[in-house]
Amino acid sequence: MSQLLISGEEHLAAARLREALQSFELELELAPDSHRAVYLAALVHLKLGQEATALVMFNRALERCPDNPNYLSDLAVTKLRLKDIAGAMRDLDRCVQLEPENSYRYSLRAFARNAMGDVAGAVEDYRRAVALDPDDAIAYNNLGMAEESMGYGVRAKESFDRADTPSGRLHPPRDHTIDLSNREMAGPATAGSTQPSTYWEVLRSVLTDKGERDEFMRFVSNMFKTSK
Repeated sequence: MSQLLISGEEHLAAARLREALQSFELELELAPDSHRAVYLAALVHLKLGQEATALVMFNRALERCPDNPNYLSDLAVTKLRLKDIAGAMRDLDRCVQLEPENSYRYSLRAFARNAMGDVAGAVEDYRRAVALDPDDAIAYNNLGMAEESMGYGVRAKESFDRADTPSGRLHPPRDHTIDLSNREMAGPATAGSTQPSTYWEVLRSVLTDKGERDEFMRFVSNMFKTSK
């Protein structure tokens, strides 16, 4: 791994996002085909709330490294933030296929299912997640909330009790991009709501904010410089 990538990951771990992005962009100037640098830069953009840029860059990373479950997972998170729940579900289904024994893949898909109103599907996925990782207090808490909303009071109490045990792991693993202990995304999609159905519709829907638009144009400009 190059020194720029190492430095960038250290900045990223310490939440020095601008410094991390600078390191990854410098790495891409030297190694334009580095899917790892593209992915990490995309992750910084996502953490900065620049979803349109993140969306493009996660897709670029996947072009260079197809079926990478971490790349797909964070692409799905980006789509969730952009309210493209159907697109996120396709990516999350693929993540589960690629890593059927990874509890986080089920937790994140459960989160998405709950967001689209499929509470029963969310319960099914959360139960699979805690079966694979009995110490995941966040998954138990979210399972309890989903069960409670379905009227399963006794089961919900059992799940909440498991979430409150001292041995429960309250901090998400490193690949949790979003905090699954809260409702960072919008609520369930309703039957009458309209969601972006294509890649470009997603971009158009988010590029209404001037700051986001300016950052996206800066990114596009840099991308063309790199390609040259």
